Amino acid sequence: MCNDMEAGRPVGRATTILLENGRRDLRTLPKAHLHLHMTGSQRKSTFVERCKKYNLAVPPFPEGLHFKEFSEFTALYDTCRKCIQKEEDLEQDIQNMAEDAATEGVRYLELSLTPNSFNRNVTPPTTDRLWEVIRKAVHQAEEQFKVVIKIVVTLVRTNAGPYTAENSVEIAEDAVTQFKKDGLVVGLGLAGPENSNMPPDPYEACFKIGREGGLIICPHAGETDCMDFDGVQYMNTCLEFGSNRIGHGIAAQLSHNLPAAQKLRRNLRDGGVCLEICPTSNVKISKVKTYMDHPLPSFLAQGIACCLNSDDPLLFNMENASGLLQEFETCRREMGLTDEQLASLAMASFIHSGADEVLKKQALLDIDAWLKPPPKSLLGCPCQ
Repeated sequence: MCNDMEAGRPVGRATTILLENGRRDLRTLPKAHLHLHMTGSQRKSTFVERCKKYNLAVPPFPEGLHFKEFSEFTALYDTCRKCIQKEEDLEQDIQNMAEDAATEGVRYLELSLTPNSFNRNVTPPTTDRLWEVIRKAVHQAEEQFKVVIKIVVTLVRTNAGPYTAENSVEIAEDAVTQFKKDGLVVGLGLAGPENSNMPPDPYEACFKIGREGGLIICPHAGETDCMDFDGVQYMNTCLEFGSNRIGHGIAAQLSHNLPAAQKLRRNLRDGGVCLEICPTSNVKISKVKTYMDHPLPSFLAQGIACCLNSDDPLLFNMENASGLLQEFETCRREMGLTDEQLASLAMASFIHSGADEVLKKQALLDIDAWLKPPPKSLLGCPCQ
């Protein structure tokens, strides 16, 4: 075992089982992080510094468990976006995310970004230069922190402006080009507000391009289930796109359309589609009242593949630019998930990732080792 990088990946690390108050140390559990938006993952200290640097008012962070209004979330997110204006901002954020991920036991990281969003802010505003900056920053971060980093290009669901389905075709084509160039881009996603005026259907052509180009298809869908649209139907549409993963997907359990939701859950399980679960995000801005009300335990009991993610840790006032360890700890504390269930979430994060087979195999072996009974010396027993 060593911590060297070979072909851009960690070739193996010893996994040590530690116990804290009789529980395994979640920091040593190998993890992959598959649902992390660059815009919402700046360190809080960095965000505050940039607000001053770019003469932006620092929006209030939510107090308590929920955003009072969704407008609070969008205002904070918009300010986050405006805080990425220079190439060095992108470079710093990638470095910070990799460093914070490494401290939390993350070996593989997929960063979600929308290229034309950065192009409006970052100087110089060209896609080729943007990818050049990202590649350089990713390479440096991988070398320094021994975390493999890939990109999910995320389209934005909207009816107007630069993010429409028609304009997004070119973005999907460029994502495939970047994948074929060196494998930096591994996925194609879709984000943005879900409502009756913005179904995922218009993006079918984009996902056809991504799927045929070899990308993981991983749109957001079923993040909530409101009265004016059917989250289950939106998830079904995304399955028709050939989705490998679905971001959030909690409507599959929380929908009032019970027969359709039950059928959807069977299709998710039987099709091996992984749900990118973001518990804190769902509690902060979706229809989940508390962590105890989250459908994750039910999904696991039904055999649906799930992985844990932090979504936008800055916006949810998390401690660093990763937030994944905090999600694992919250699921253990608030939902009562067992170590076996937490390990299954970690396994799914690698299995359903764009990581190479060598990294996946080593990670799964180390997760198995994490689950084994600890040495008697760690239990306070005399060694035999």
